[in-house]
Amino acid sequence: MKRALISVGADDREKTFHAPMARALDTSDRNNSDDVHLNRLSDLVLADHPVALVRLFGEAGREALTWLGAHGRASSETAVIGYADGLLLDQIEPPRAVSVLPQGMLAALAKEKVTFDMTGAGLIVGISDFTRSIAASIARLGVKRIMLVDTDDKASEKMAAALSRRLIGIQFEAISRSRLTQIPAEASIAINLTYGFDDSILEESILEDVSYLNFLRSGGVWMDWTGATIERGFSDEIANAGATVFDSDHVRRWRDASLLALATGRRAEDCFEEISKK
Repeated sequence: MKRALISVGADDREKTFHAPMARALDTSDRNNSDDVHLNRLSDLVLADHPVALVRLFGEAGREALTWLGAHGRASSETAVIGYADGLLLDQIEPPRAVSVLPQGMLAALAKEKVTFDMTGAGLIVGISDFTRSIAASIARLGVKRIMLVDTDDKASEKMAAALSRRLIGIQFEAISRSRLTQIPAEASIAINLTYGFDDSILEESILEDVSYLNFLRSGGVWMDWTGATIERGFSDEIANAGATVFDSDHVRRWRDASLLALATGRRAEDCFEEISKK
């Protein structure tokens, strides 16, 4: 039986990566979907797709662990951070939740030969369930201190406390929104998770503050996961600040390659080449 590909909670950008994955998985169009909500996953999998690779995004990455319950398994990294990037479902073994973004981040930077000073801090702009996976990815790179900032200071504080309990040995610090432009250049890698909306003055304001890049060390790495700063024309300012601007799509492809490798037993490097074909 062919393994179906299902994407849960994917935004428009993540949906563009669904078709290359389906092609590499060799699944037919009728056996894959990129527009599924988690509350439909049980019926969809049990009724139509007992063998499936499920890609998880946004809040689905956390809620899927509840959906899995005691009848499934979770990789050690998934259990630690409380977030899954995917589910491996088949008819023989219990369903398994995996977290592969940290592995994908490491592979993407290594493949592009991007280096930075690991003695510096990390900075994550934007708090959501996905922040857990990004924080684990930065920690996997060797960074020992990670700062968190959001338009909601309480959200930053809550996430910093939660991650401190889960990722032992990593120092998490919630930064007040008002301090973003005052942080000295101490971050070696910074990642934007904020989308920004025209009707959200707070989110637009924090994106403008990000464009100063005062917090990033010379030679540091900047990654805009959502593309929000690019859409607003801040790319030149960021590049002129001396940062290495890294395309987050490289990480997405390596994340998907890692999932595909787990599902098929192929090498992640070969899977990456397959899903990168035009």
